[in-house]
Amino acid sequence: MRYVLIFSIHIFSFIILQAMPTGIKVEHSGRMNVAGLNAAIACFDTRWHLSRQGDNTITPLMSYPVPGDKVYELQGTFRLKNGSEFYLQQIIREISPDTVKFTVSIRSEKAIPVKSLFYEISLPVHAFKEKEIRIDGENFPLQQARYKKISVLEIPYRDHLVVIRGNFPLIISDNQKFNVPSFSLRLGLTPAAGAISSAEQTFSIQVKKRNFTQLDLAQAAGSGTILSNREAVSFVKRWKLDSGAFVYGGLRFTTPDKKRLNGTVLLLENGKRLRLPAKNAGSHFYLLQNADSKDAAPVLNIEYDDGSSEQFDLKPGRDFDVSKPLKRLPNGALCASENYKFTGLYFSVFSAKNQNVKTIELANNGRGRWYVVAITACQSLILPASVESIKYMIPDEQWVPFENVKNVAKGSILDFSTYTEAPAGKYGRIIIDKHGHFTTEKNPDKRIRFFGVNLVTTGQVQDHKTAEELADNLAKMGYNAVRFHHFERFIVDPRQKDSCLLDAELLDKMEYLFAALKKRGIYMTLDLYCSRAVRPEELPENARKNFKGMVLINQQVYENYKRFVRNLLTHKNPYTGMTWGEDPALYAVCLVNESAPYQSWTRSRSEFQKAYSQYLKDKGLNTIDPAKLQGEGFYRFLREINIDFVRRATRFLRDEINYQGLITHLNHRQHLLNCDIREELDFVDNHNYWDHPNFLPGKNWGFPRLHNQMSAICAGAWNPRTLMPSRIFGKPFTVTEYNFTFPNRYRAEGGPLFGGYAAFQDWDGLYRFAWWSHMRETRLHEAPINGFDIAEDSNAHLSERLIWALFLRGDVSSGREAVAWPYGESVLKNWKSLDDTVYPVDFQKLGFNAKIGSLRENSSLPGVQLLKNPHEFTRELTPRLRALYKSAPAVSDTGEIFYGDRQFRIITPKTESLALFNGNAGGHVLQVRNADSFQVISAISMDEKPLAQSKKILIFHQSDVVNQYLRYSSETENAVESWGINKPLIRKAKSTVILTLPSSDYKGYAIGLDGLPKSQISLTNQNGQLCFTADTAAHHGTMIYLVQREP
Repeated sequence: MRYVLIFSIHIFSFIILQAMPTGIKVEHSGRMNVAGLNAAIACFDTRWHLSRQGDNTITPLMSYPVPGDKVYELQGTFRLKNGSEFYLQQIIREISPDTVKFTVSIRSEKAIPVKSLFYEISLPVHAFKEKEIRIDGENFPLQQARYKKISVLEIPYRDHLVVIRGNFPLIISDNQKFNVPSFSLRLGLTPAAGAISSAEQTFSIQVKKRNFTQLDLAQAAGSGTILSNREAVSFVKRWKLDSGAFVYGGLRFTTPDKKRLNGTVLLLENGKRLRLPAKNAGSHFYLLQNADSKDAAPVLNIEYDDGSSEQFDLKPGRDFDVSKPLKRLPNGALCASENYKFTGLYFSVFSAKNQNVKTIELANNGRGRWYVVAITACQSLILPASVESIKYMIPDEQWVPFENVKNVAKGSILDFSTYTEAPAGKYGRIIIDKHGHFTTEKNPDKRIRFFGVNLVTTGQVQDHKTAEELADNLAKMGYNAVRFHHFERFIVDPRQKDSCLLDAELLDKMEYLFAALKKRGIYMTLDLYCSRAVRPEELPENARKNFKGMVLINQQVYENYKRFVRNLLTHKNPYTGMTWGEDPALYAVCLVNESAPYQSWTRSRSEFQKAYSQYLKDKGLNTIDPAKLQGEGFYRFLREINIDFVRRATRFLRDEINYQGLITHLNHRQHLLNCDIREELDFVDNHNYWDHPNFLPGKNWGFPRLHNQMSAICAGAWNPRTLMPSRIFGKPFTVTEYNFTFPNRYRAEGGPLFGGYAAFQDWDGLYRFAWWSHMRETRLHEAPINGFDIAEDSNAHLSERLIWALFLRGDVSSGREAVAWPYGESVLKNWKSLDDTVYPVDFQKLGFNAKIGSLRENSSLPGVQLLKNPHEFTRELTPRLRALYKSAPAVSDTGEIFYGDRQFRIITPKTESLALFNGNAGGHVLQVRNADSFQVISAISMDEKPLAQSKKILIFHQSDVVNQYLRYSSETENAVESWGINKPLIRKAKSTVILTLPSSDYKGYAIGLDGLPKSQISLTNQNGQLCFTADTAAHHGTMIYLVQREP
């Protein structure tokens, strides 16, 4: 899983030049790091393709770059994605201990047309959302804006202030709409756009460290308690403040250090006092503090040189708090908190009347204890209201308690198991029909689509009772497929030094689950290699760390791969009486999960260089320098070894162990170069996510988890759109990993957006990632919603049932026209970088109007238009399709899907779904009026009749569901720090739902998550239409309604 990473194709050493002033670092390519912020020259070409200064775009001239003690100089070429090249000269010269002068000059003999040429500073959303920067002395919010000319730009970040001085135009870009969690500050060159033969810019960059004084709490004297060293470390470890340093609000605080076992914490009980020297420390005192009782009466006395003093009385609810959970206060940003017990610390400021401070005195005149962990003084005023404050999700004016997910009652309206034919394999093996879709051996005229979910890690090795319950729950969701994922390390014998040996007990559990799923009509697929922990006794370290790459070129790795596969697929399942490989319920295998054919070599450069040298020798191409792992020759080599691996592995599966199911591979990334390899496979598979979490350096898969919290509808339907071109016409296409990831507040849009376009594009399989991952520690319905897992996410459950109707039942018709982007030799010959082989956004957007995909150049397929000049594809479209492509909102050529910036509608005979942010929206039968916030309202006919004639209509009213006490690092809700507890909250959302039905003799019910009625709702007849108020806070919280005609 899960990231799309673009690796460099040049072998440049990654050098950080340290001679610059503190806070300014320059890489080999001239890209800079300014106080922790990335900065580089960048350019948008005429197609809005972005090229950014880096190792894959900069080719230095011989002897460059030239680093010195005070200066860095680079000369070379700056290559754009369209193949154009600028000559670039960049000089960075130190002019004072904290400032450099930056000069850049760009030239080209022939003018190159560009949309924008600029110096870009990237600001991460999690640190800058709802923050301000200063432009020419005034504060401005970080939002889309354009300034013609500015002279001073100030960017506060952590404990630094970056000041840029010059004369330049500035564009502030909010990149979240492109699913990029950052803001960009774009300092234009002169000129900054048009046909450019020469452009330049000069400015200074200063990195100022905030001047502050950290008071030494160990110097405190008086009657209060002073915790020192080990006691102090023990006191603060609950808040993870035991690292010795803590940066908050741009200030640095000294905290106890668990490694050195030193530090101080001050405790003040009733009547106790402590005095600290504060001579020349500053006029604003910032305390990390709180009390353990609302009856505490903390006091801060500031004593001046002239003998006068000033008293600050701290008040509960203003300066300190003991509520559970803690929340932001007028003079307190919650900077540290203990989850569930909810003790914590506030960042509070107290400002002296002047700078002539001598000492400060801390006292408590009330009950309880007041504790002070750190004090920093500064001349600058930083208000707590401008600083991030930890946020816990709790019931309030926006959120109300909601029911937990529970098992669906058999035979209820939410029990979709009756729609699945059982057992899996009833009609023999899954095969591929003449149209390039799945069908079966014994019933070849009936097409099959797969709709399922991933089971991950320990979630696949449960006891028999849990396996039966799991299989029941998946069947009731309407799934007819499951993907076993990350399972290998959990079925091998951990006691053995051979990772190919299976553990009998663990395998038995998985095989029982296999049989339980098969019995319920659920087909399975799996990866033959994903994350198996190969032992040191089996392979050398470089092969273990890059198994996915080395299996292509190392025979020892390949033999290890085969041994595990043989042991698994030839093992007889005692609960089915068949081996894995011969069971038709295992309809497909993936050779290697998320292999990266054009990237994995970077982790084993020397080994791939040797293999490339041998390849050149075998081809009689010894004149090519094998050290240059770049360009057409090297990427042709990578393509060929990947194709060879697919062919070898296929022969092994088919001929040696008699596996007769389908085979896929390369289920990741959307590059055109992948098509040549995917052409060798039975079907194409791919992965994609909306709002996949990002992580801080060194904290992968831990907290905090960073999310953009954006709507995919407002970002060009990025998730399904980018997948559309990667299908190859004539082959089935599946997506075995996708998600609209929790806690994205708009994830309810995933049902109509992904289910609707998957059906319209005529795809063949969808698998949500994931049902559950780690269930040994927590039983079903005991865990809170978390990350990718949807087992406890009621919002996702409704989205899945909507996808079942749109995609699996086929309520959305497939597109009428099909347009293919060509792939083949011309791609390798004409490319300049790997980025050049990504399908253009303009072509991706054609997928809103018609089926799109790929097809080998100079080939043909009935019903598919192969583009001859793809970069000007609009000229080749039919007049009708060209008109649709230019229309707004985007309309499918079936007339069933309507996509605008703030609204998404699906209108089919059996299902209608309306996603909107507020106001009104309508279909033929379903209309929504006065929506007060983002919501997705869907109506599904459950008796196979058209909605207008249906006697049983299931209605979903989705907003957002989160866990109580889910913790965000701030109110922006971009960084998750804890999942909270398994007590759901539902966001209040209200609208009027109107149904145009043939009669008024219908009754309505609010339905629980078990599928059973909770209460009857009031249906009113207005002008021949049935109306009711959908309110997620009503009926003790509800998102589901049943409207049915009763005798």
